[in-house]
Amino acid sequence: MPDNAMTLEQVQSALDEQIAHYRANADDMTTRQAREYQVRIHELQLRRSVLLSEGAEVCEDCGGTPMGMLKTAAELDEFGIVKYGAVYEVGGCGCKPVPNGRGNLIMPAARGSTPAEAVAAWNANRLVQKRAGEPAAKKV
Repeated sequence: MPDNAMTLEQVQSALDEQIAHYRANADDMTTRQAREYQVRIHELQLRRSVLLSEGAEVCEDCGGTPMGMLKTAAELDEFGIVKYGAVYEVGGCGCKPVPNGRGNLIMPAARGSTPAEAVAAWNANRLVQKRAGEPAAKKV
């Protein structure tokens, strides 16, 4: 289990390292070794989620605890995939999107360019809206 005193940066670094090692060696691992890596990766992902949602209030609708997520946007250019800008999201507590009456869905999540910004948006109930049928989402 990851150390609870690890910072977000330390957790992310350890997670990146575990994933890279798993991907590089998965073909040569026994089932048991592969499972051990999968468990460690999952534990680090859970720890990252807790750190990203630190300070978030429980959901007003369902009382669920929101999780923190890191979403990295990517763009394809002539040289391959180029990553840009992380987007942090707090939500996913179990509630379903709700129509707002104007063709948009209010998603049970809030976003920000930092974890603190996403938590503040969640706590202020500034939730993501997306047009029904469109993959893109925007903050309100």
